[in-house]
Amino acid sequence: MRLLNITFLFAVVLLSCNGGKNGSVEKLSNALIEDSVLFESTHASDSIDNENWVSNNSLLDDYSLNNLESKESLRQIQWFDIPEILKESPLDMNNISIYNDAAIFFIQNEMYNEARIILLAITKKYPEKEEEWLTLGDAQWGNGDEEEARESYNIYLKLMKKRQ
Repeated sequence: MRLLNITFLFAVVLLSCNGGKNGSVEKLSNALIEDSVLFESTHASDSIDNENWVSNNSLLDDYSLNNLESKESLRQIQWFDIPEILKESPLDMNNISIYNDAAIFFIQNEMYNEARIILLAITKKYPEKEEEWLTLGDAQWGNGDEEEARESYNIYLKLMKKRQ
């Protein structure tokens, strides 16, 4: 159902941008609503179990923090593994450097989304960490999120000015 709702929203936005001539937005809206009701009623038992999906698709044996300390393991990490690692080893001042080093590795290896996820967690918990804002901006920029990158760079600059 979530996928259909996203598809519906995307289609409405696209058609709205094109003016939605000849009632095309309304026709598409009605068709997608009918399809989503049909999909929901015929696939109600096919709900996705996120936890099993992640563990079945992960290349990691476990979600320990050790995975972020080994370059071999870092190369196997996928974006959906990172929240699991953060859950297993919550971010704190004792392990922040491990997370930060992993994010830098991801950026250097053009794994921008993985870096972005880690750095968003760090900056959320420790918003005063200026270097992480700079690195987050780099990850966002590499991921194609230029506007978010500008915001992160601006926060970095503000924190650096406060420091002086």
